[in-house]
Amino acid sequence: MAVKTCGSSHSALLDHEKSILQQLKDCPQIIECFGGDFSFENDEKLYNLFLEYAMGGSLADKLKNSGHRSLPESEVRRHTEAILKGLQCIHENGCVREDRRFWFGEEIGREDS
Repeated sequence: MAVKTCGSSHSALLDHEKSILQQLKDCPQIIECFGGDFSFENDEKLYNLFLEYAMGGSLADKLKNSGHRSLPESEVRRHTEAILKGLQCIHENGCVREDRRFWFGEEIGREDS
């Protein structure tokens, strides 16, 4: 299990992440979320998000740890397929907006005049 922790004043962000991950719980390509809870450490109230531990690390870690700074084509295909299936699941569950905006509100491809 992995735990993401933040101060309680920033807990809304992790709580939002929890709700999205719980919405995607049936997608095998998405890390599973086991819930969230508050705790106290050194008199500070913390919010903890409990996640499935990804034993293989990130794709960037795999690339960094490969001696050749590249991966075999078969492994690239496997990761690409998993990423695309995960994106499809995210889209099917309504977690991706179709109005050409990032979550941060910036338009993609917008040209400033």
